[in-house]
Parts: sequence; structure tokens; C-alpha cells
Amino acid sequence: DSAWGDRALAHALTDELPRQGFRLTNPAAFVAAQPPAADVEIDEGPDGEGTSWSCAHGVGRWLRDCGCRVGRGKNGEQAWRAPLRAAVHLLRDGAAAFFEEEAGELLVDPWAARDEYIHVLLDPDVESRRALLGRHGKGAVEGGGAVRALELLELQHQVMLASTSCGWFFDDIAGLEARQVLRYVARAGELWEAIGGSAPWNELRQILGEARSRLTPANTGADILDSVRLADRLDDRVLVAHVIMRAARPELGAPERLAGHRVDVEIEASGTTRTHVALEGERTGRRYSAWVEHVTDEASGQAFRVREDAADTPAGAESEELTLADLLQGGGHELLEEVLAADIEQARRQTVARRRGWRHLAITGGAVEPGLPPGAAS
Repeated sequence: DSAWGDRALAHALTDELPRQGFRLTNPAAFVAAQPPAADVEIDEGPDGEGTSWSCAHGVGRWLRDCGCRVGRGKNGEQAWRAPLRAAVHLLRDGAAAFFEEEAGELLVDPWAARDEYIHVLLDPDVESRRALLGRHGKGAVEGGGAVRALELLELQHQVMLASTSCGWFFDDIAGLEARQVLRYVARAGELWEAIGGSAPWNELRQILGEARSRLTPANTGADILDSVRLADRLDDRVLVAHVIMRAARPELGAPERLAGHRVDVEIEASGTTRTHVALEGERTGRRYSAWVEHVTDEASGQAFRVREDAADTPAGAESEELTLADLLQGGGHELLEEVLAADIEQARRQTVARRRGWRHLAITGGAVEPGLPPGAAS
């Protein structure tokens, strides 16, 4: 149980370490107490690219097939590293130009605002968003302008995540780490287009087509990018579909937070089947809402009709009636199923834990102290 693990760690740090003659510190405190006695220069590495602790070829492990790898045996080449790096640089450079042009209309110094966006990431709420725009906005940046500025900053966040170093460290582009990098690439492109830009999908696919997996030779980086774009798409409609499916499970109910969004679910009136679902992005403040009606379907037994609020539809377009399948038409199926399955399993574990706790109390007549896991009586 995580609660007992935390207690064991706290006991080790506060009680056992001093008893064994150890003193807890941190790098900054240690350096302050032990000032350096000499200066050293760090080698700039081959061609001035830099050096690293885990590559004998400077930083070749993150750029090319230098020979460094985790696994052993046959088929150990990593020719895929160079195309993946080139694709990420293409994304970075194109997104930077788009960001400078668009954010320059809203922010005094877009790159300084990008750096301070970390405060919104650490504390994603309306106060941190307003504080950031208050410091960096050109005048009063509010409403749609505020949402656009924050979405541009989130685009840069996803672009930086796409350079996560472990994506190149391991042995195959089809591995978990490189695949995660391509998820960041896909999310950045998705945001880029949502803001009104044009992500370079064709150029990315052309470059990544040269990155072939040795585990599954028929697959390339382009295939993996296509796969994650479809499976992991997270737009407003997909999130509403998840809220609907989760709310339909009695053991789950509607979530209060979902994928970086605050969720508000309100039943129209007692006895009706209409429910209003509202989403607000915690980092960007972007809002989306829809009415959901639960109906009986002769074929499946139950179905949902969804109508987006008029304010959330494109200018000049009428709100259309959608089904659950319509919401998921563009993708997002795999991610939705994974998250929903995890939610259901977590609810099952919590139910089992509660039952064990109550059964223990019924048998022993004991009382459970605050903070103790279910079943642990005083």
C-alpha cells in the first residue's frame, strides 16, 4: 500500500538515517558546505556537439547510429535515430516561426512568456493564467485572445516535450520511449491546426518514412505517427464521449477532471434525460459544452444523442445532432478505452478495499484511525 510505503520512507529519513550516523542533504547544500578546490573544463565533444555520460561518441546516441545501444545481439543498428531527430527539428523550427508571428500580436516577448508558462503548468488554474498574461500580455489580453495566447504557449510546451531524450536512448523507434516522442509530435501538430495553422504532416511523414523499426520491419516512423494520431487524438468531442461513457457506469460516475480539463456535469431537471457537459482547459481556459440526451435504442438497448452548444460551433454553422460514434469518428478510441478500463479497475479495487475494511470492523468491532488503509484497525 502506498500509504505504508510513504510512512516507511519518512521513518527511514527522519529516524533511521540519524541513528546510523547519516545526515540528509541535497546537492546545493553539499556544494555550499564543500566549495570546489579546482576548475575543470568540459570537453565539447566531437564537432563541438557536446558530451554525455552514456555515449562514448559525444551525443551521437541522440543524433545517429553511433553504435551505443541497450540491447545486444543481431539487428542492433539504430539508423532510425537521425530521421527522428530531423523530424523533431522540422516540427520545432516550423512551430517556432508560427509561434513568433502569432504570439507576437498578443505577447510583448513571446519567448519570455514561453519560459514563464511553467508556472501555469505547475499550477493550472484561472489565477495563474491571468497572472502570466498580466505580466506578458500586450495590454489586456482577455477572452478569445487569452485562450489563443495560452494555446500557442501550450503548443511550444508540446514541441519541447518532443525532444525528450529517452526517445533516442533505447534501441528501436517502435519502442515505448520513441513512440512517446511521436505522441508529443502528434499532439503538437493537433494543437497547431486547432489554433489555425498548418502542421507539416506530409514533410514529417516523408522524413519518418526513413526510420524503419528493426522489431517490426514493415513499420516505419511514419506508420507509428499515423497510429498515434488516430489512437490518441484528444479533442473536445472525444472528451465528451469519455464523460458520457464514464457517467453511464454506476461504479464510476462523471469525472470532475479529465485530461487537463475541468468537467462540469449538470442534469437539466429532475426526471429528464438531458444532461449538460461543460469542459474547460486548465492550462488554456478554452471552453466547450454540449447537451447529452440518453435515449433508448431498439438495437443496442441504449444510445446517446449529443448536440453541441451553439457558441461552440464554427461561425455560421448550425449545431448538429451527434451520436457517440460521431464523437469518436476522428479517432481517440484506443486511448479512451485504456483510460476507461483503468478507471473501472481502480473503482473495483476501491470497492474491494472498502468491503475488506467493513468486514474487519464487523468481525473485530475495532475502529479505523484516520490515515490508515482499509482493514487496518487501531
